[in-house]
Amino acid sequence: MKEHFGDVFAEYVKGMELTAGRLAKLTNISCSTIESWLEGRVRRPRRWQDVVSMAAALRLCEEDANRLLQASGWPTVTQLISQAQVEQNADALNWLTYWLALRERPFPLTELPQTNESSQEHAGYAPHECIPEIGLLPPGSHLPLAVNPFFVGRQAEIRTIAQTLMGGESAMVNHSIALIGLGGIGKTQLAVEFAHRYGRFFTGGVFWINFLDPATIPKQIALCGDAQHLDLQPDFDTLPLDKQVKLVQRTWQQAEPRLLIFDSCEDADSLHQWRPTTGGCRVIVTSRRGRWGSELGINALSLPMLSRSEGQNLLRLFRNDLTEIEAQTIAEKLGDLPLALHLAGNFLRTYYHDITSSSYLTQLQNLPTKKILTHPSLQGRGADFSPTGQELNVGRTIALSYEKLDPQQERDVLALALLARASAFVPGVPIPRSLLTATVSFAAPDTLQIADALNRLVNLGLVSEGVDGSIRIHQLVASFVQVDEYGRGIQLDVETAVLECVQ
Repeated sequence: MKEHFGDVFAEYVKGMELTAGRLAKLTNISCSTIESWLEGRVRRPRRWQDVVSMAAALRLCEEDANRLLQASGWPTVTQLISQAQVEQNADALNWLTYWLALRERPFPLTELPQTNESSQEHAGYAPHECIPEIGLLPPGSHLPLAVNPFFVGRQAEIRTIAQTLMGGESAMVNHSIALIGLGGIGKTQLAVEFAHRYGRFFTGGVFWINFLDPATIPKQIALCGDAQHLDLQPDFDTLPLDKQVKLVQRTWQQAEPRLLIFDSCEDADSLHQWRPTTGGCRVIVTSRRGRWGSELGINALSLPMLSRSEGQNLLRLFRNDLTEIEAQTIAEKLGDLPLALHLAGNFLRTYYHDITSSSYLTQLQNLPTKKILTHPSLQGRGADFSPTGQELNVGRTIALSYEKLDPQQERDVLALALLARASAFVPGVPIPRSLLTATVSFAAPDTLQIADALNRLVNLGLVSEGVDGSIRIHQLVASFVQVDEYGRGIQLDVETAVLECVQ
């Protein structure tokens, strides 16, 4: 039996303890109309927009919002969105995706805007306490990467990104965030996840630019303006490339909220060149670069490894017969690195009938530390698809950074020496800066030379730096380095430095 709209509405209002006058102020629906709803004198509100606006004011989740809509004779939120997509009704779509995120409490109890102009003023200020479900992207968006069904964890990081980009007045000042960390830690995947969850709030669209090859950036930006995306003008495709780029950049500097994702942006000059200087754009940068100058006004978020429980959950998504001890031990052996766990899980799933989980674990445990990266699972065996289009090989992923160190340059020679000696310490444990420095005393470098060399390693994502200046190296990076650089002489340097420190 169909519920009566007035009864359902009154139930939710009573639960929030809000007066008709307060709701009128929140929604711009007249007080007399709201009173007639509460008294049951209206069986079907004339506009579904009023029902959605009221659901937002009442902070209803998707299920409750749909109940209110259906009681009033309107389709569900999902059905309304689909209808708006088919009819190419941008106003309706923006209203829906902005005001009612799926399973999310939409807004703090302040006045709700009615017009497109006022919604632009508030766009991007969705709540960050409650993470929304995956949703539709605004029309015209360019995001070539789909949702990854094996994404786990990162709840705290997702909230931090939302707070930084969408948290009110502070977001208007520092409207960029850099997700930084070791290759394979999941920076790109986190950006994708955020975009699919929060993209609906950026009513001007979500746009993805890959910075790996700087020469391709202009073409990628121009693509955002074509008929399938922003559709800036009828003859757009016939214009010269530089004109297309300028048109897109001009659009990005408008007030309408947009989300730009600069993937694999390792260079401060590139960020400065392509990031809009004004307007409603918010920018996510993914980078191995560990330091960004304060003059860039970018907030840096250093990604940690997955927690042990998250790593176990990821492995079990691929192979649900893993025991807790097996999953925990594999995650520990791989240092909780998301890429390594993803590859291990793929390997176990692909060879389900051929390799037991216990035999796989035995293989990993029997490999010497410096040989761990030679295991077929960590070289992509059994994995034929990358959710982010990046390397399915842990060793090659690390090599992308390592090979940028030039043995012909003095700074990089010292960086290589420091990295090799860092690999001799216990992986994952902070190394006091002074102790690591002492291991290269044979070279008699001055303090600034050492600082430059360490900065080089940090900006390549090969080591991480603590707030106290300590240095930390991941166990798989250490394994990679030991194959290439490690020797008895390095071990002696480290032992000597440690003994001198103790004495």
